[in-house]
Amino acid sequence: MAKKKRRRNGSTRSISYQAKDVFSKVMADLFKGESFAPFGIDLPMIVDAQSTNLPAVEANELRMDNLFYLEDDSYAIVDYESEYSVRSKLKYLGYLARVAKRLYNDNGRIPRIRLIVLYTADVKRGSTDPVIELGCGTITITEGFLSEMDGEAVWNKAAKDTAEGVSLDTEAIIKLMVYPLSFGSLKEKQEAVHRVISLVDNMADDKEKGFILSGMMVFGDKVIDPKDADEIRRRIMLTKVEKIIAREMQEAVDAAVEKTTAEVTRNVTEDVTNKVTDKIARNLLLNGDSVDKVASLTDIPIERVRMLQAAMG
Repeated sequence: MAKKKRRRNGSTRSISYQAKDVFSKVMADLFKGESFAPFGIDLPMIVDAQSTNLPAVEANELRMDNLFYLEDDSYAIVDYESEYSVRSKLKYLGYLARVAKRLYNDNGRIPRIRLIVLYTADVKRGSTDPVIELGCGTITITEGFLSEMDGEAVWNKAAKDTAEGVSLDTEAIIKLMVYPLSFGSLKEKQEAVHRVISLVDNMADDKEKGFILSGMMVFGDKVIDPKDADEIRRRIMLTKVEKIIAREMQEAVDAAVEKTTAEVTRNVTEDVTNKVTDKIARNLLLNGDSVDKVASLTDIPIERVRMLQAAMG
């Protein structure tokens, strides 16, 4: 049996590649019309998020984190790293080749592709080399360093707005997604994940909740503990399930009210009808009609007519 892929912190991957693609699609609406400014990168605005599936036998080893289509008709491959490695440049070349092939097959032309690497706080500016020199050409990586993000300011703004019931703007949501990655140690990152989960619980907007939790699952996949990943998934589903339950409960209440109203109306009608027919039956009996004749005229069961006659003395 093949071994499960291990993460750098020693645990198995927190989310599957298929699940990660689902979370990436959830984020697509959020990123439309936005820029990479929250990451300190100056690039054209994002038009759409693309599928990260790559046509290769070794797809699991060549799974980029995000692929965005930009407003200047170029594409941006985005990968998140917690360490710098020259060997990773081979991985990026694989991304470029396979994305170019897929887009060429889809559109019939070689695309313009940008390569972006966002480093967690573990990596500082100046400790990396953004150039891939191939001899026949040079590829330059656009780098972003979350160590330069003011995590305290991001947290204070999000916590303040949430406490006051104010919706977060898009930039604040994006920054909150990567907030855990602005810390150096794994322990600090995971503590930040817990803080964000707790903060989301106090948010009223389900769409904001979904964006933030899905974003953390995509951006923070390499640092989120498997138990935390399960909890985030549960909360994402709970938000959806709560809506379903609320709708079904309302439908059940409406149906019960309708049923109760119909039953009450039917019972009242039956009660009034019984009283009227009983009175008619008693009058007929007083006039000397036989039990059989009264039962026939009023449609009352003969046993009930006899009971009415007995009650009359």
